[in-house]
Amino acid sequence: MRPSFVVALVVACALLSAGESLAIAPVPVRLDTRANVRFAPSTSAKIVVTLAAGSEVEVFGPAKEAADWFVIRFPREGRVWVHSRNLKPLDGGLRYQVTQAQTKARDDARLTADVVAELNEGDIVEDRGQVVGDWRAVAIPDAVAFVHKSVLKLPPDLDARLRARAAAAEAAERAWQQAMVIYAQYVDQVKANPKAAVGLDWAGLVRLLDSVVNDHASASVRLAATRVRESIAQLVPPAQEVAKKEGIQPPAPLPPPAPRSEAPASPPPAAAPAPRPLSDQEARAVLAARPASSAWQATGLLVLDDRYAERVGTRVVLMDENGDPVAFIKPKEGADLRVSEFVNRFVGAAGEVYTVPPEQSGLPRPVKLILAQQLAPAQP
Repeated sequence: MRPSFVVALVVACALLSAGESLAIAPVPVRLDTRANVRFAPSTSAKIVVTLAAGSEVEVFGPAKEAADWFVIRFPREGRVWVHSRNLKPLDGGLRYQVTQAQTKARDDARLTADVVAELNEGDIVEDRGQVVGDWRAVAIPDAVAFVHKSVLKLPPDLDARLRARAAAAEAAERAWQQAMVIYAQYVDQVKANPKAAVGLDWAGLVRLLDSVVNDHASASVRLAATRVRESIAQLVPPAQEVAKKEGIQPPAPLPPPAPRSEAPASPPPAAAPAPRPLSDQEARAVLAARPASSAWQATGLLVLDDRYAERVGTRVVLMDENGDPVAFIKPKEGADLRVSEFVNRFVGAAGEVYTVPPEQSGLPRPVKLILAQQLAPAQP
């Protein structure tokens, strides 16, 4: 088996992380006239962007605060302003990752401007190509904005379509949870027996991720699923070739994604390849047992890196998807932590938090040091 195949599979695991999803997937609706998109459901609210007649927006439904206004996904043409010190460039600056918790997004490039969103550490925002001083214009994929219903060509079956989208989004969330559980098991099998792992149903996992990309309500989840899918899809043909040459039996197929339906579909049954996949009930129990992401001081891929042992006093590091440290981990005295069980896995760490300054770690920014009392698989 090609070494690059194994390495790519393990590295791709770093992409299985995403934020909270919106309640439903939106319905595309066109604007009847030229329209102002606003930060709040009121004509006194500041304008996000003005869109031309015929532009398509994604509608979630009427605003609770004002029935004459509709909630839409934050338009790609819109922008908010975030201070550059809280952003780290990704993909050559096409996107940015938020580096500080409770980062404020404002409606203008001023510290006194109104706060329109509060971002979490690790959130991904899209660059809008404009900088004013220390402020950068970005779009937040999972944010919302508002338009008045008078400017929308609302379809008569909007309610039914929203219900159908909600059902599809629920099925996609179940598919995402199932994909994460199965993928984690597949990666463990790659590490334990790379040759046998070639015979796992990677193509079926790609199809499962397709349903997430098509129907999930959260833009960040769709992005994460797309990147994981692309990483795996590149490996399916060589894996099938190796399996054929080695005489490895075809895998038991994964169940097909839940069909799009107005009624919520039943959770798909679990896959059957080795190692034994969790049943749907077991998978839900595993996910439900994980602490909420807010319970962790940091999450990331746990690795052992000797470069930091002398400087920081530990070689246990949590890394983000770009290979940058997000936290150093030291087991707290008396804590029963078997760090070796979590190496090369995504985990959350809880405990006492300190800060390692750049002059000590050699990194360009301060990094958390956690005296950990708990390590466990991170909540997706």
